[in-house]
Amino acid sequence: MFISSILNSYSQIFFSDKKIFGIILLLVTFMDIYTGIGGIAAVLIANVIAKLLNYNTLTIQSGYYSFNALLVGLGVATEFEPSIPLYFLLFFATVLTLLITWTCEGIFYKYNLPFLSIPFLIVMAIISLSSRNLEALELSERGIFFSNELQNIGGKTLVDAYKFLDSTIPFRSLKSYFLSLGAIFFQYHLIAGIIIAFGLLIYSRMAFVLSLLGFYIAYSFYKIGGADFTQLSYNYIGFNYILTSIALGGIFIIPSKISFATNIFTLPLVAIITLASERIFAIYQLPIYSLPFNVVVLLVIYSLKIRPIISKRLILTQVQLSSPEKNLYFYQNSISRYQNSHYFHFFLPFFGEWTISQGQNGKDTHKDEWKFAFDFMITDAQNKPFRNAGREVSDYYCYEKPILAPANGVVVKIVDGIPDNLVGNRNLSQNWGNTLIIKHSEYLYSKLSHLKAGSFKVSEGDFVYKGKPLALCGNSGNSPYPHLHFQVQSFAYVGATTLDYPFSYYISREKNVTEWQYFARPREKEVVSNIEVSQFLKKTFTFFVGQQIMFTFVKGKILKFVKFQVKVDMLNRTFLYCSESKSVAYFFNDGNVLFFTNFYGNKKSWLYKFVLAVYKVQFSFHKNLKINDLLPINELFPKGILFFYDFISPFFSFLKTKFSLEYCEVDNELSPSKMILSSKISNCVGKFEVNSFDFIITIDRSGISEICVF
Repeated sequence: MFISSILNSYSQIFFSDKKIFGIILLLVTFMDIYTGIGGIAAVLIANVIAKLLNYNTLTIQSGYYSFNALLVGLGVATEFEPSIPLYFLLFFATVLTLLITWTCEGIFYKYNLPFLSIPFLIVMAIISLSSRNLEALELSERGIFFSNELQNIGGKTLVDAYKFLDSTIPFRSLKSYFLSLGAIFFQYHLIAGIIIAFGLLIYSRMAFVLSLLGFYIAYSFYKIGGADFTQLSYNYIGFNYILTSIALGGIFIIPSKISFATNIFTLPLVAIITLASERIFAIYQLPIYSLPFNVVVLLVIYSLKIRPIISKRLILTQVQLSSPEKNLYFYQNSISRYQNSHYFHFFLPFFGEWTISQGQNGKDTHKDEWKFAFDFMITDAQNKPFRNAGREVSDYYCYEKPILAPANGVVVKIVDGIPDNLVGNRNLSQNWGNTLIIKHSEYLYSKLSHLKAGSFKVSEGDFVYKGKPLALCGNSGNSPYPHLHFQVQSFAYVGATTLDYPFSYYISREKNVTEWQYFARPREKEVVSNIEVSQFLKKTFTFFVGQQIMFTFVKGKILKFVKFQVKVDMLNRTFLYCSESKSVAYFFNDGNVLFFTNFYGNKKSWLYKFVLAVYKVQFSFHKNLKINDLLPINELFPKGILFFYDFISPFFSFLKTKFSLEYCEVDNELSPSKMILSSKISNCVGKFEVNSFDFIITIDRSGISEICVF
């Protein structure tokens, strides 16, 4: 934890949590040994104080509290010659930075905004102004004559090598880019910038591209506007454009064509603020440091947050995963997985299997403002909806079957007394027939129509629970044969227009393929039914805090007995913990389905294999039922492939990591004592599978007993 907190303080400046990147940046700061000492001393002081004051351990470990202190330590140690008064000042500057950091955290947390490097800016301004009266401090002359310093370190050979490096870089603008990168860590020479650029490339291909894109957009603006671009080389303020581009291109906004293109508009704003603030700060002889970056990034993020309508353009990251690639791949996975989960939960309003006789945008009556409706009826093995000749309403399988409440709510409207039609006839004057409307929340109602007269089990004003019998299926209104019409609408009156709304969970069967559906809309001729929860499965996959999960893993000749603990974090999120690998797997369980959301730790651990094996399980056994899902592609695709894919993924997406689970065997459906499930994880390029993992999960009355890996 101690080492992680140090390294993360360095990588956090680029919004990263990569330890290797942190090591590279730490070593860069020691290219001026006194600057390096000042930086690491500030980090140690900040982390020790935060720990003594009982601040959150994980936040300390992330470097979130100490990266501003690091910048202050680097800045103070660079500005002044090493001395006892300097380190005395460094200590109190670090304390002040911490206090401002925690204050900013409290203020900005209310608006869910990052405080970026604002504490660093405030403290460095205070130090610069106050140091003019601290006569014991001596301004540093290091870095002014860099060639002399190289001469002292490595003689003429090192000086010649640096001159050769300088001469081999063909463009002055590219030299300014490297100098700007080095300046972030108060290293004003090409070597530091080149090493940081290399580390940036290792950490994130997207961040590397964005750093170049941001810098050269600013360069173009300077050229077009006639501003003196040489000041980027002399003042090293180009890092404002680099950090802004990375922050808005892929850290705080999901990487995409639009987020990359937005830099064309945001980077000129940084340039304008840079040019203006330089003139203002020159009055007090203060450097602007990262002020323009902070101003523009906060303005853009806050403006996007207060949009009255959430747009699919420029999507803010909800879960920050510390790299543009991870943010993008997690978002792409979440879109396919959770895109409809914000909907109110509606369930199918009947028992057993029914067939969609007319779906949304139907060929008969579901048109125009009423196109988002569903008609249900029951069919037999030959797909016929009736027995005998089908001339009587009683011949239809769905006639007089109970109709259920699709969700909790209050009955606000009942239309009764309309007789059933003869088969083939329609009552066009009373179009909806006998109807019941339930209010579920403000502007959210469900309507069930063509019910049987006199069959209502509830009255207006009654509160009904999901699954409560409401009435019987009939053939009233504009209905030539018995069926149930169901729609969701915004208002309480009969005839209101429809809303496009999914059913939350159901089982679908089409062409002998049985699938579990999650917030989906049934299609015409699809056979659907509600999920009947198996208590056997629900008990197995309901993990409670404090529980220990124990079973055997089998892989080839390797037999491993594993044990995981169920824990809860400070945000009340439950997770599995593997003490052997120190890995963590977060999960969600709503009583119908268990699925894993995030994994942190060793991907060679048994816990990771467990997550892959049971990535999503719904608590209902239907033989040969299949569940499909997706994982973020960075979970299993080889890093070598992703290295190149990262460059193009914001623009083109063709890799997928798929999960499927099939319900294979049960010894007794009514009272099971053993079930077997099989699952598969596969990496796909387009439609082609390139590799896969297969699992067999055996469950008995004690829970999961064995998982076999192939």
